[in-house]
This record gives sequence, C-alpha cells and structure tokens, in this order.
Amino acid sequence: QALRSSGQPWRWRWHEAMRHLADRRRFTGFFSGTQRHFEERIGSGEGTTGLDRVFSRLDADSGVLLKCDIEGDEYAVFGDVLRHGKRLAAILIEFHDTQGRRAEFLRHVEHALNEFSLVHLHGNNWAHAAADGLPMVIELTLVRKDLLPAGLPQRLQLPVKGVDQPNRADGPDFRLRFSES
Repeated sequence: QALRSSGQPWRWRWHEAMRHLADRRRFTGFFSGTQRHFEERIGSGEGTTGLDRVFSRLDADSGVLLKCDIEGDEYAVFGDVLRHGKRLAAILIEFHDTQGRRAEFLRHVEHALNEFSLVHLHGNNWAHAAADGLPMVIELTLVRKDLLPAGLPQRLQLPVKGVDQPNRADGPDFRLRFSES
C-alpha cells in the first residue's frame, strides 16, 4: 500500500527516480572538468553573495554562462549582471511579472541589447499572459554579439519544436509570433 500512496504505480515512480538520478549525474559530470558551478543565492541582502564576489573567483578571460532564475529578484541584480557583460558569453534569465513591471522589464532588455543578442525566448506557462498577450513570466537567452556569426536567421514563431517544452506539462505552451525587423 505504501508504494501506491501517491496514486502512481511503483514502477512509474521507480522509473522517475532513476531518470532524476541520471539527470543529476549528467549535471555534476558537466562540472568535473574546467567548468565551475557556484550554487549560491545571489543578491545584496544578508545570506547572499554579490556578483562582484562571484566574478572575483573567475579568470578574467573566462566566458561565463550565467543562469538567473531568482523568482523576482532578477530586476534588482540585472544591472550588476550587465556590468560584467564583457566576461559573459551568455545569459539565461527568467523575468517575472512582465505586466506589472513592464517599463523596468523593457528597460533591462533594451540595455542588454547594446552588448547581447536575444537568441531565444520562451513563455513560462505556469503564469498567465498579460492583457497584451506577453507572458507574465518569460525566459530569455542572450548571447554576447561578438560571439555570434553574422547573418543568423530570425525565428518569427515560437516555441521551437524539439527545443522548447511547456514548463507546466498539463497546459498549452505560449505561441508567440513576431514580425520581421
């Protein structure tokens, strides 16, 4: 009875546990060479580590991939992120409350586009869309412009099959369309 307590057959739960274990091994294996992973709370308050401290531990010529999923605090640290832009190869960041903080969101994106190209975005379907259709939570992938080849094609429709998947599996993914610029 204990094996069925979650409502899932024990074989399914065993399969899921093994999949998560394999994912964890791949994750930790990635950081076994020259790559370094700092699992810390980034911020400016008590119990957090500032970005200046994080970057002080890295070689000056390191091409950092920075992933920020900090549940609303991204607005407070994004200026510091961009201050270290020359040391960043790419930024993966999730912005929350794009409706209530639209002006701030757009200001951050416009500032980032001075040095980075927006190469991908994905609407997180755990949240709803704003009145104008923009997802309330949006994931951006930015790559430093000098690292990209010239003439990359623009994607005018998202999500990309085989690349994106809904954050919430039981709900539809956001479909986004863009006009050519």
